[in-house]
Amino acid sequence: MYGKNNVSPVAPLIYSQINEDVRIRGAIAVSEPLVVAGQLDGDINADTLHIASTAIINGDGTAESVAIDGRVLGGIVADGVYLSATTYFEGQLQ
Repeated sequence: MYGKNNVSPVAPLIYSQINEDVRIRGAIAVSEPLVVAGQLDGDINADTLHIASTAIINGDGTAESVAIDGRVLGGIVADGVYLSATTYFEGQLQ
């Protein structure tokens, strides 16, 4: 029926995730949001980036927006950067 509280379906948010028990050595590039909860020794390029409280990043990150709850040793290039109380950041923000 037309015009009677029809709700168009909305696609669920698609994101990539690196879990706590994963350690990666090398660069990562994704064209969607990325959540990192594990350890990465390398650079990240993502649409948006969330570094969870359990994450350890040794490298640079580039994204439109970055939320950091974990540990980052490297630079961040982003339009918006959000740091929480649990953030440890050692590097340069651009």
